[in-house]
Amino acid sequence: MIEIKNLNKTYHLKSGDVEAAKNVSLTIEDGEIYGIIGYSGAGKSTLVRCINLLEVPDSGEINVNGVQLTRMESTPKGEVLRKVSDKELNRARKGIGMIFQHFNLLDRSTVFDNIAYPLKYSGKSKTQIRERVHELLELVDLKDKENVYPSQLSGGQKQRVAIARALANNPGVLLSDEATSALDPTTTKAILALLKEINQKYGITIVIITHEMAVVQEIGTHVAIIDHGELAESGTVEEGF
Repeated sequence: MIEIKNLNKTYHLKSGDVEAAKNVSLTIEDGEIYGIIGYSGAGKSTLVRCINLLEVPDSGEINVNGVQLTRMESTPKGEVLRKVSDKELNRARKGIGMIFQHFNLLDRSTVFDNIAYPLKYSGKSKTQIRERVHELLELVDLKDKENVYPSQLSGGQKQRVAIARALANNPGVLLSDEATSALDPTTTKAILALLKEINQKYGITIVIITHEMAVVQEIGTHVAIIDHGELAESGTVEEGF
């Protein structure tokens, strides 16, 4: 389960302050495919990046898989944000996979090494890592690409590698930040079908950030609409649309 309570995040830019998240509260149950939609600049990517503290909020509480990543604490000077230690955060992040719009693959590493990368410091043996990577290659239908480099792959294949890498440590939560917006419609449909299969096969909670309503309609169970940093509406996909 993901619980977000009274989350606030403001960016202080030369051009002025931008309130990317304004008192957002959201609960995402285990096993849901939860779409967060909004126009460009609405604050949806900031929200999802706060879930694994790639962005640290100014205030609010974040609880993921039973781990309190941030909390508010009363002090003589008022309430201040406290977050988990770096060691605890690294441990928590192993349970939170993330895929990005532009793949973020290591160009000089093979497909195998890209997927194996998160497992390097997991304490697993080389045999265990090899078995896990081969299992994931089969899941994303890239068994014949393990020794290929990212430059030799199509956009859809690169995203499949990124998905496999995000799943390497068996996370309970998978965050998708505009993961299909750089892909053509046919490839987008295939990637969404893969995410739905992963959700159904492993029961992984998936949070999809997108500005495309069709993406949420395709595979989502629940949806939240973000507008100018505020939660405008949330509920099942049927209710939302």
